[in-house]
Amino acid sequence: MHKTMVRARIVGPVEYAEHLGSHAGHGFREGDLIEIPRTSVLVAARSTAPKREGFNSEGEAAAIFDSSHETKQTYTVRPGTPYDLVLPYRTPDIEWVVDRPSVKMRRIGSKGNYEQIMFSEDSMRGPITVRALDSDPEHGLVFVGRWEFHLAP
Repeated sequence: MHKTMVRARIVGPVEYAEHLGSHAGHGFREGDLIEIPRTSVLVAARSTAPKREGFNSEGEAAAIFDSSHETKQTYTVRPGTPYDLVLPYRTPDIEWVVDRPSVKMRRIGSKGNYEQIMFSEDSMRGPITVRALDSDPEHGLVFVGRWEFHLAP
C-alpha cells in the first residue's frame, strides 16, 4: 500500500467539518489525530508569524467547561487542543493540581474568570482530575473548582 504515513492533528479553525458531509474533511473533528499517506500531502509548512503568548495564543478554545463539581459532568478532551475553564473566582495565589503525574497540563493564559489550558501530546490517556486551589496564607489551601476529564486518543 503506502510506504510512509504522516501523522497530524487537526487544528482550528475547521472549515469543513463532519456536519458538511458533501465536502472534503467529512468525519473529522478539531483535535483528531489522523494519518495521511505522504504521497497525498501537497504542501507542509509551519507559520512564520511571531509566537504570541497568553490567552488564545494557541488558537481559540475548542470548548468552555464549567466546574465538574457543579455540573456533575466528565468532559472528553483531546491533547494539543486549547480549552477554557470557568473559575467561580480568581485570586493571585491559585495553584493547579493534576491527579496523575503522567499527564502534562499546560496553562496558556487567563482572561477574567477564564483559564485556558492544554494537555500535551505525550500525556497518558484516560480519566484525569484537575483541581484549582487557593493558597490562602490565613486559611491554607481553599478549594476553588474541580474538572473531571477523559483524555481521548
